[in-house]
Amino acid sequence: MLTTAIVLAAIVNPSAPTAITVTRVKTFAHIRTTAIAASPKGAVFAVASEDNRVRIMDAVKLTSIHTLDGHPRTPYALAFSRDGKFLLTGDESARIWLWDVKTGKKIREFSRDRGHTRGIQAFAFAPNGKTFASVGKDDVIKIWNTSGGHPTNTIKGVGANFFGIAYLPSGGLVTGTLLEGMRLYAPKGFTLAATLRVGGGEGANEIAINKAGTLCFTACRDGRVVVWDIKKRAKIGAIKAHSDWVLNVAIAPNGKIGASSASDGHVVLWDVKTLQPLATISGQAYVDSLVAFTSDGRHILTTDASNALQIHSLNPRQNR
Repeated sequence: MLTTAIVLAAIVNPSAPTAITVTRVKTFAHIRTTAIAASPKGAVFAVASEDNRVRIMDAVKLTSIHTLDGHPRTPYALAFSRDGKFLLTGDESARIWLWDVKTGKKIREFSRDRGHTRGIQAFAFAPNGKTFASVGKDDVIKIWNTSGGHPTNTIKGVGANFFGIAYLPSGGLVTGTLLEGMRLYAPKGFTLAATLRVGGGEGANEIAINKAGTLCFTACRDGRVVVWDIKKRAKIGAIKAHSDWVLNVAIAPNGKIGASSASDGHVVLWDVKTLQPLATISGQAYVDSLVAFTSDGRHILTTDASNALQIHSLNPRQNR
């Protein structure tokens, strides 16, 4: 009986161009989730929770590898380095810490006197791993050396309300904004290179880019996920899969499917090429609903209506 309930949690679209089955594996009721990030290797991921902890976990073994304690307030930002060796965590007190993933030991804390004045909400490591970007609730992006010290650059939103951050292969930045939808910043000096508007005056709650850095997906407040060609700086199309604000978006390792979560309580998986829905996971969080794919392509991570961490398996796997 339990197995039946788990399988039926994901409703598959039978007319979808790509067949995929989503099966709920486990719900961790004690982990009230505030952030999720997947390691670039295997089934390892990090999850932050309301008890101010960050856990490094294994989606296959369904166990915690390390529990990272010490944040005085709730962490809402996580990011692995591109080699998977390091993890950034950022909390509501604007603290930014760097951890060794293998040992679970904190390496350093970044200076706050020139950092953010409000909580941290997103991170991105640069392609070379030597720098990273942080997004704060103070409407500011900071650029840091991973080796420590003060920020080396500051990008002010001036009312744009930044949401999400990613580095492009060129070293430039892409970020979502509530004011327009998306902004691109040039590698040299991080000057504003382009502003792309989603239309409707709704803006974006989050962004995601594919591994190649060619496509950007904006989670919009009108229920759409808008897809952009980054090089051409042009809109390709939109996925209309939700009835309310889209909150988060993620792209599978193979770049073929994406997933979006929304305040309608659903996570929808869709085909990146056709922009058609593939499957729906119901009973999900209505506020700060999270979604991420593990790098082995075998799992999707979400949060249920109680913000509890959920692990779902994918068949076929989405890493090739």
